[in-house]
Amino acid sequence: MLFNKIKTLITTSGTIAIDGDFSYFMNRTGLARFKEQSLMQLYSSPFDYNAQLKTAICEFIKDPGDPQFYNDTTPVIKAIIQAIPKKTMILTTSYTMLNTIYNNILPFSEELGIQVFAQGISGSRTKIIENFKSSHQGLLIGTDTFWEGIDLPGKFLEVLIIPKLPFPAPNDPIIESRINKIRENGNNPFDQYMVPEMILKLKQGIGRLIRTTYDNGYLFILDSRIYRRNYGKRVLDEIPGKEYRLSSYYLLSQYLREVSNE
Repeated sequence: MLFNKIKTLITTSGTIAIDGDFSYFMNRTGLARFKEQSLMQLYSSPFDYNAQLKTAICEFIKDPGDPQFYNDTTPVIKAIIQAIPKKTMILTTSYTMLNTIYNNILPFSEELGIQVFAQGISGSRTKIIENFKSSHQGLLIGTDTFWEGIDLPGKFLEVLIIPKLPFPAPNDPIIESRINKIRENGNNPFDQYMVPEMILKLKQGIGRLIRTTYDNGYLFILDSRIYRRNYGKRVLDEIPGKEYRLSSYYLLSQYLREVSNE
């Protein structure tokens, strides 16, 4: 009904296409019925990601659903923040994960003189961002709203850690309703809804790191399912920058030694 009353509509974003295609966005927004009247254009990024962004993916960490997951990720996060003394953000997928990571790394971070700011713990969203920006070497741990709408260019953010791929929560009533609708139509809700939604949110999160043509950053993804699941290639195709596949903690340590000297 909304689109019927609009003569002209312009939609722009760096994260509405998947694999160079707008179909998912068009279908989700209801714009697909105006496809014949639509002009769609994909423009290349102004950023030189191969030069500006290094992406390390840890293959040796257990799946997020494994009880060993936090035992694997905690030493990795500690190693990263110790080796790269730059402002860092960790994007989590739930408050449970946020609080677990916060409690696991807080004493270690304080020993290094790193100020830790966590969503729901360190004040309002605005206050957290202000304090993080003014800190010498801050560590920001956020979830949900911190995946988008935050502008931290240059030295304000140089390291981004994503412990888990941001799939929608299937027990959310709205998500559950959409899943049931897709299934009723004889389609696969995981491939046609869950994975695309995860990819779009992941791209939003990664977009927090490189904000200008002068930025440089390090991205760490700790979800090994990228290499173990059928949807992994779809994810890898959407991750910019030079990819470093780290299959052991030793290779992570070696990688961190190299980047710490840059």
